[in-house]
Amino acid sequence: LDDTQKQRLRQVIQAFPDVFGDKTGRTGKVKHEIKLLPGSQPCNLLPYRYAPARCQIIEENVREMCEQGVIVPSCSPSASPVVLAPKKDGTLRFCVDYRRLNSMTIRDAYPIPRIDDTLDSLQEAKFISTLDLRTGYSQVEIDERSREKTAFITHKGLYVFQVMPYGLTNAPATFQRFMDRVLAGLKWQCCLVYIDDVIIHTSTLDQHLKDLTKKLTTAPIMNTPNFEKPFILELDACEYGFGAVLTQEYDTKKYVIVYASRTLAERKYDATEREALAIVWATKHFRVYIEGSKVLIRSDYVYNYVASCEACQQFKYNTAPMANPTQSHIVNGPWHTIGIDIMRPFPNTSRQKRFLLVIVDYFTRWVELFPLRTTTSIDVAQILINEVFSRFGFPAYILSDNGPQFVSNIFRSFCELIGIKQKFTANYDPQSNMTERVNRTLKPMLAIFAQNHPHSWDKEVQKLAFALRTSVNETTGETPAFMIFG
Repeated sequence: LDDTQKQRLRQVIQAFPDVFGDKTGRTGKVKHEIKLLPGSQPCNLLPYRYAPARCQIIEENVREMCEQGVIVPSCSPSASPVVLAPKKDGTLRFCVDYRRLNSMTIRDAYPIPRIDDTLDSLQEAKFISTLDLRTGYSQVEIDERSREKTAFITHKGLYVFQVMPYGLTNAPATFQRFMDRVLAGLKWQCCLVYIDDVIIHTSTLDQHLKDLTKKLTTAPIMNTPNFEKPFILELDACEYGFGAVLTQEYDTKKYVIVYASRTLAERKYDATEREALAIVWATKHFRVYIEGSKVLIRSDYVYNYVASCEACQQFKYNTAPMANPTQSHIVNGPWHTIGIDIMRPFPNTSRQKRFLLVIVDYFTRWVELFPLRTTTSIDVAQILINEVFSRFGFPAYILSDNGPQFVSNIFRSFCELIGIKQKFTANYDPQSNMTERVNRTLKPMLAIFAQNHPHSWDKEVQKLAFALRTSVNETTGETPAFMIFG
């Protein structure tokens, strides 16, 4: 918006100061009722145990809700325990575990709008405003006959909600029904409602300010589709599954509309059959978008793009299983076993670094990266002593390939001196070394970066190490950083 448009918007908002009050209101138009399945008994559970610090957080939340009239002490026969759920900012959110109560509740079938349908309806919008209700659920009262069912228990007492809490299975349906009633006649015309989020959308500013006035007196996404433009369906298939992306290209830009993928059960299909099946599946999956529109299908688009990337082809791995693979190595704790490998050669940097020593802890998947000028046995031993063992201790095993720096008498004597056993990967199966698996991810990243920054890649390599350490590992289900430091 330009300054004039911002001023007009500001005038509309300032005309209704009561809408933006500090206090949470209460509506008398609807009350939330909890209906239980026939034969259900009161949900009576014990409170969860918490450390003193967390008990204090629970007490503070209970005291604040009592002061606001959200909850009151109770003698209810029901009791659900309190849980503290972590937020993105590291703080804890007060919640009640209503899973037992929800399992006994008769479900409300009132429809909740699909998010994708909501976003699709914004295709013509040029101006969009969002309204997020302040503690929306707390504006809806609980029916008096249902309040005792909302009871929650702490280490100091039993309380019931007077307003609708989060966590009840039918709370979204109740609130959606209420919002649809409040905005009846406006929904899907100039506004969209998703529970406690309201979106006002128009094609002109004048109409937008009028619609915004109506709402005040009475909510990384993909681009919305433009149904007047043709669609591009890019897809690929392999022996394990399909991947597809629906895009549009106009105004010299490419817009992603939606992604989709699925695993492949038809494992006996050949490549041609898989590609054909992918087209059939993708066109059915995206039917709500492309039916009645022109569609350009690009099969193997991703494959062809990667095939045209010289750096990707130079460093990517062949993941096909080899015959007679080596047996798995068992580890029993952090830094019990490490794998080492040397990546070579990269462009010579301003500090004369051409090689990269990669060290991986088998248990946590923690990665250490060290640029090197030369790759002698002494170079590797000095890095291990000064940079790794001094921080993490001595491992029981070192796994490596048969590189000359690892099989030399100097390196063998070094390992024997400090009581480390060496194990070597077979020439036909180098990827049995976990370091080689890390390199599958690291090599393409570093190769492309080194092409663009041939004289300084060694100064930036720790950023790649940080990315690997803070990414969730598929095997452990945790990040290496969490596995090391908790």
